Amino acid sequence: MEKIRKELDEGALKYGLMITGGLTVYFLLMRVLGLHEVLPLRFLNGLIMAGGIYLALKHYRDLAGNHFHYLPALGLGLRTTAVGVGGFMLFMYVYLTYLDPGFMEYLASQQRMGKELNRFSASIALFLEGMGSGMVMSFMFLQWLKVPHSQELE
Repeated sequence: MEKIRKELDEGALKYGLMITGGLTVYFLLMRVLGLHEVLPLRFLNGLIMAGGIYLALKHYRDLAGNHFHYLPALGLGLRTTAVGVGGFMLFMYVYLTYLDPGFMEYLASQQRMGKELNRFSASIALFLEGMGSGMVMSFMFLQWLKVPHSQELE
């Protein structure tokens, strides 16, 4: 059981960093293509997050077999999301502060918060949005991956 707990922690870090890397590469690619201002393309961030969360949960299920438990798996999904979104949030804060401050002005002009939106509040909003999405995705994937009770008793 201790081995599984260690694997959960390592999995959250491994797959969370994969999410951070995927989101960062996707954003930079959109920037190079001049599409970073097309805000509806943020939808594709969800596919990157979904992939990382699913892989983390599937890895745990494959490792644990019939000892796959819902709450530790949910915790894994949330920790994976926190690592992934937290890393991307830090990247975006640095990007908006040092690499492209003009993009922050563009974001502020496109949001209801307007002038109240700053680098810090945008980063926090990004983190909260990502955590909400990650929670929903974790619940969704757990419905597909959970072991039926009849198998759990074997």
